[in-house]
Amino acid sequence: MKALRFVMWVFLVMALFQPLSAVGGQGDDFLPTQPFGAQPVLNKELVRNGAFNQYDSYNKPVSWVTTGTGSAVDPAGSHDGGPAMAMEAIMETRADLYQELRLPTETTAATFSFDFRLLPTYGGAAQLAASISTYSTVITNVLDTGAVYADTGWYSINVTLSAADVAAIQSAHAAGQAVYVIFNLLQNPANAFRAYVDNVAFKVSGTMDIPNLVGSIAYVGLENGHPKTVKRINPDGSGNRTLWTHPSAITLTNAIHDAAWKPDASEVAFSSNHESAYSAFHSDVYGIGPEGEGLRRITNPPSKAELDAGGYQWGGVSGTIHNNYGSVTIFQIYIEGAQDAVSVNVGNYGDTVAYTVPNVADLGVGLHYVVFTWADGGHANCKEYAAAVVDVQPGQTVNNVDLSFSGTCGTYNSDSISWKRDGTEVGVDVITPRKFAAAGQAIGTDLFSSPTLADELAWSPVDTQILYRSHTFDFATSGIYLTTEGGGAGTRLINEHNALWATPAWLPDASGFVFSLDHYLYEYTLASSQVITLAYFYNDYVFNPSVSPDGNYVVFEWQTGATLAHDLWILDRRNPVEMWALTSDGQSSNPDWSRQNPPSASCTGLTAVAISGPTTGFTNTTMSFTAAFTPADATQPITYTWTPAPLSGQSTASASYTWANTGDQTIQVNVENCGGLRSDTHTVTIVATTQYIYLPLVIRNA
Repeated sequence: MKALRFVMWVFLVMALFQPLSAVGGQGDDFLPTQPFGAQPVLNKELVRNGAFNQYDSYNKPVSWVTTGTGSAVDPAGSHDGGPAMAMEAIMETRADLYQELRLPTETTAATFSFDFRLLPTYGGAAQLAASISTYSTVITNVLDTGAVYADTGWYSINVTLSAADVAAIQSAHAAGQAVYVIFNLLQNPANAFRAYVDNVAFKVSGTMDIPNLVGSIAYVGLENGHPKTVKRINPDGSGNRTLWTHPSAITLTNAIHDAAWKPDASEVAFSSNHESAYSAFHSDVYGIGPEGEGLRRITNPPSKAELDAGGYQWGGVSGTIHNNYGSVTIFQIYIEGAQDAVSVNVGNYGDTVAYTVPNVADLGVGLHYVVFTWADGGHANCKEYAAAVVDVQPGQTVNNVDLSFSGTCGTYNSDSISWKRDGTEVGVDVITPRKFAAAGQAIGTDLFSSPTLADELAWSPVDTQILYRSHTFDFATSGIYLTTEGGGAGTRLINEHNALWATPAWLPDASGFVFSLDHYLYEYTLASSQVITLAYFYNDYVFNPSVSPDGNYVVFEWQTGATLAHDLWILDRRNPVEMWALTSDGQSSNPDWSRQNPPSASCTGLTAVAISGPTTGFTNTTMSFTAAFTPADATQPITYTWTPAPLSGQSTASASYTWANTGDQTIQVNVENCGGLRSDTHTVTIVATTQYIYLPLVIRNA
């Protein structure tokens, strides 16, 4: 590539975006490396998708905003044949490309680099400019090519910003102004040129102030994009641990729909489908202690594990099932409290068949519910249940319990969990919003009268008011509503404009709420009905906000990249341009911030961890390594994270690796429990596999 002389000319900055009016994968993230306080930021990359290798089905670049008809990623447009951004204005004389920078608290140094090429299409003149700007002011012009009439070829720009420019960036950030990387293509006439931009980087040094915040953040951990674990992490990034792991090895079928702290932070409620065969619901709400102890089922208790543990008096139930539907391929009957579901051949329409369900626990609840789980050629995993059907009698079989199957295909997942302010009840969306006694309750009762498509419940932290989303696919009715416990549909506060994601979260004093609408985070004040924009994420999605106990910070889920990475970020409500990543594994979702610190538990922390395994090996040969911690009686649960990701064994004490290249290869394991994290590294020297050629032995006569 060529070195280019460039001039610093001021040019017009384009209009960026309009905030919502009131109505009735990232670069290198600022992950906390130590507990709260000022943390050093050294040469951190802020540009997300600067190589333009992530783009959607329309070739629009992830994390960037583009204008100009025809602007899109060219998959083979770069100087080395890889993807590059092609800025184009087929019908206009201008095209723009920009991205907001998520700056640290203090920036002390910065560099800006990129590659570009101007290529004529139909001829004429063009000009490419690049700057660092706020919404209204150019901070520094890094490039202005002036008028260009021919192919420039590829050029590389690499600029260290002056102290004055860095100070201007810092001043804008401290004042709450967003700072952008901006490229502008100007041309005459329209469609005269195409501007290629690639390898955009903006690296900064400075400090990130991580505040000392109260509470703990529960969240759902993903595996290959599917729910796998219930976890918690401190707001400063420390204490990340796994509370519960879904037992299914087939992550594609896993469902963990939500996680929510009890108001006193003594328990995390979450929903899971791992006991779907033993419940009226496809997924139930469970409770677990802040250290992973005391797992129990809140909706439709007891859990399968509790039943298997015994301690109940047992009976049985028998009778007939009359088929009022037709032929099915799968049919099971489950009675509340039974240790197992029973398969039954219900025959064809009009048939009546016998059934017997043994080993049903007398739960002392009066009449038990009955549920059919069934499938046929047009339906899968359907449930049809009837509440309050049979009174189980200890030590005997209750006969003549005659049932009718009508072919109802219900899907009863426990979504959007929200606790009542005193912790005595749990609100859950199960097709319609329902409430359950926190001690455990089957089926539940109506939380309020609502439309069928009501979800994203948020029970007020101070009174009986409830926020929820009604997603009707109709601009006239869909949006975020406010109602009360036992009330009706309530009043629409926000028109969601049929957003994919709309999630409300109360402020601690219930004076208003924070909410997400696809690419935006907003704040709504109840007294004035005022809506303000907290942050705009362009073509990335944000959802599931949750507010800190002091009301000053918001944790939220940020989905970015063509691979749909999900990470947790924290934003300062008082200065929303101040935000930082809490996780960066791309596998973190559904955060919920506790209202206080979880109660302290007796904890035996880890003191050390050591990796054992081979120190030499051959290429393309599988080797196993084991992490052993001390003391042996350290408090469970204990989590293991191997780096780089192993061939097998991630999240366990033993991991397997294989390397194709020779040389020294280093692995690391992080082992963590309630007392903190301990790490160890291990180096293996890999040599080429020896090839042997065996020739036949030939014996000659003397």
